[in-house]
Parts: sequence; C-alpha cells; structure tokens
Amino acid sequence: MKKIHFIIHLFVLAALIGCASDDLDIDLDGIAAPANVSALATVTQDNTGKVTFLPKSEGATQYKVDFGDGSPVSDLFNTGGTVSHIYQEGVYKSKIIAVGLNGKITEVEKEVVV
Repeated sequence: MKKIHFIIHLFVLAALIGCASDDLDIDLDGIAAPANVSALATVTQDNTGKVTFLPKSEGATQYKVDFGDGSPVSDLFNTGGTVSHIYQEGVYKSKIIAVGLNGKITEVEKEVVV
C-alpha cells in the first residue's frame, strides 16, 4: 500500500513540476509601425468616377482609406482587400491608413485624378 501511495505522490509531483508557468507573454509594443505603405488606385474609364484602392505595405494587417473629398473614412478592411469610391471630376488627396498588429498607424497621401 505504501508503494502505491509513493507512486501516486510521485506522479502528482511530476505533474506539478511539468505544469510550471511558462512566460508566454508577447510584447506587441516591440512591433514596428507598418512601412512602405502604398496603394494602387484604379480609375474606371467609363466616366462614372469610380476609383478602386488596393493598398499594400510591410507589417500592416488592416487598412482604412480617407478619400479626401469630405466623405466619411472607409471601414477597416484586411490585407489584400479593396475599397471603391465614387468621385466627382477633379484632383483629390486621399490618405491610405495602414494599421499594424499592435494598433500602430502609418498614413500616406495618394493623389487621385478623376
């Protein structure tokens, strides 16, 4: 009987030692803000004024676009996604807003000619 108690105590002790707390905290503040932010702005040639933005960068997970014409800023969309907007004829300074994993933001202006 003593051997069974000894074996059970040994397994419990091994389980407690094996479950030691590992430091799995990740420092997200150490991640740099997105870099090399740019966007491909495609203007349709059918005189509708529709412009489609395809942003890209290094280190961004989401994007927003300020269209530069007084309309509301677009909703967040993921990397590889696009957003379209209808402009009146003219020249506009849009802003591509790249958001990193930790929430850091990088903004770049892009001139749009419609």
